[in-house]
Amino acid sequence: MALRKPASVYIRGLPRFRPTNGPQIPILCNGIGRYTCMLRKLTVSYCKGDLVNRHMRKWIDTKLMDFTEKNPQVAVYVDRRGAKIPRLVGEFLNGNSRVVPLRSLDVEAIDKQVHSLLYMSGTKNKIITRNWHTVHPSIQGYWHPFLNRPIPKLTFSDTPNLKTEQELFKRRIVQPAIVETEV
Repeated sequence: MALRKPASVYIRGLPRFRPTNGPQIPILCNGIGRYTCMLRKLTVSYCKGDLVNRHMRKWIDTKLMDFTEKNPQVAVYVDRRGAKIPRLVGEFLNGNSRVVPLRSLDVEAIDKQVHSLLYMSGTKNKIITRNWHTVHPSIQGYWHPFLNRPIPKLTFSDTPNLKTEQELFKRRIVQPAIVETEV
């Protein structure tokens, strides 16, 4: 039995090539056996003198070393860019990258963004729903999750007894209290 060649992609007018996006790690199985962090490289970009970047500079001074010690599998680069807003650029094992601008975030919010990049898979978000259209809609109506569930019955103990409340109100108005006074 002959071995098959790996699939190649053909684009009209260009020679055949194989897509190379880095190592292909099954994302759906990640975490069942040994966990593989999908973030490969984190680039922290900031400006040294800009006022917008003060929280980023504080995060770099206080929390960057802790992050690098806890996550040695991630290569962290610090990049100084003049007169630009601070940003994080995360590059993942599957070849995708994500840019997160950090214009008005404080130190805790920056730390949350860094950890969210750390736990991301790197794949782009896909819409799971399908478009649904019919020419002849159902007379019975559309199905929804609460369609065949029983409707809760209201009992008289749940509703206020209006008759007794009205009687109490009438007694207060019609029969004023008689106060005996000693002379």
